[in-house]
Amino acid sequence: MVEVDDDAEGAMMTTQETDVAPPVLTLDKLQALREAIPRLERASEADAVDQIQFLEELKAVAAAGQAMATADLARMRAEDEADRGVPAGQRARGLMAEVALARKEAPTKGDRHLGLAKTLVHELPRTLTLMSQGLVSEWRATILAQETVGLSVEQRREVDAMLAPDLPTWGDRQVRNHARKAAFERDEGAAERRRLREKRQRHVSVRPATGSMAYVSALLPMTEAVRVHASLLTQAGGIVNSGNARGRTPGQIAADLLVEHVTGTCATEPRDVDLTIVMTDRTLAGGNEPAWLPGHGPVAASVVRDQLREATKVWFRRLWTDPATGGVVSMESRARVFGGQLRRLILLRDDACTGPFCSGGIRHVDHATPYAEGGATSADNASGLCETHNYVKNNPGWRHELASGGEGLEVRTPTGHRYRTPRSPFPYRRPTPPPEMTRERYEALKRRVEERTRRPEPGPEPQPEPEPRGSASRNSLPPGKAPEPDRRAPDPEPPDLDHLLE
Repeated sequence: MVEVDDDAEGAMMTTQETDVAPPVLTLDKLQALREAIPRLERASEADAVDQIQFLEELKAVAAAGQAMATADLARMRAEDEADRGVPAGQRARGLMAEVALARKEAPTKGDRHLGLAKTLVHELPRTLTLMSQGLVSEWRATILAQETVGLSVEQRREVDAMLAPDLPTWGDRQVRNHARKAAFERDEGAAERRRLREKRQRHVSVRPATGSMAYVSALLPMTEAVRVHASLLTQAGGIVNSGNARGRTPGQIAADLLVEHVTGTCATEPRDVDLTIVMTDRTLAGGNEPAWLPGHGPVAASVVRDQLREATKVWFRRLWTDPATGGVVSMESRARVFGGQLRRLILLRDDACTGPFCSGGIRHVDHATPYAEGGATSADNASGLCETHNYVKNNPGWRHELASGGEGLEVRTPTGHRYRTPRSPFPYRRPTPPPEMTRERYEALKRRVEERTRRPEPGPEPQPEPEPRGSASRNSLPPGKAPEPDRRAPDPEPPDLDHLLE
């Protein structure tokens, strides 16, 4: 158990009001500390363990500092916009995206960081104090905040004060169970409201795994999720006991059963599925350049060719790319909205949201330079964005611009910070560098050019056939008419190739 100061009614902790005034530090001093940490010396195994422990505690202290800085940013932004007459419901719009960019994360995570910071500073001050002492990690503080959602500010402070002495000694599951139990004891109605709210969030998602695998996840109510898992394992166990496993483990059989139940076909049977895979002609012909599954990432060339052999039907669509950069050749439209083949091309090119540090799926295709400012509806001026990034860029102070050379997007926030994101990687046929020009290669090239540009030598002129009697001569012209000039082009001069040796 850890002793925690329990005075002053649990007043909230801010960077302006703390029990002990910390020494004044500047960002320059913190940067010097950051540069010094990688140079720490370790003379023994014990030194290495001590440093691991200290740096883990330092991570918690840094997370506490981030939370306080985030809460202060939200307060200052709200005060500034209130002074400028911004309605209360429109203040601090896009702030979560600014927090996410500063932390090099997607905007959805920025929303969670902003909410956690406000909760820690205003409602869980003792947990924040433990974090600032390096005793509780950010993740365990997040668990406590999640399990007390729906409680009032006063009830949250009660739970915070009750759990704080033991919080540094608990693991993740203990923190979750104790926090959930305390929340149920204080407001059973809040637990029911939370259950209904969370039930509305059920969904199915897919995300890449290592190699050529992927995770299919379903967010379900706990009882239904347990029932689904138990049913799959029970059926898999029955197949193993019947001797029909064919070398598969129960886990593999359960995965195959899931595919069969959802698709209605055996996991090993070919199926008609609309799946877009981008690859070069070399990959199709047996090369080892990885293909690209839009929205998910690279796929090994051999795996793609196996999938094509197993597919019942395959359609091919050619995409032309710039051999220098690999970017898709641009298309342009006079319409304001990105649609049709232009939209399809951008979805394939950008692969995922082009917002900095974001890996969300593309939901909107919009102009980097706004259409109202003369931005063209073209692939060069297009950005595939998730909903959050597209909506956030329309808030005051935000600006999306094409990076120099058109290779990526540059985002500017209301505080003047800039973040750049490159185009997503795209498979393309890399140009083969030309061979070195030697004297022998030069002479051979010159001879080939001269042979192709030289007009063949004229042969003997054919003798004219005798004209029948009484007919006019073929070469006779009417009186007063001049003969037609010779319109044949002169022999072309061979091109100058001497510059190839310079």
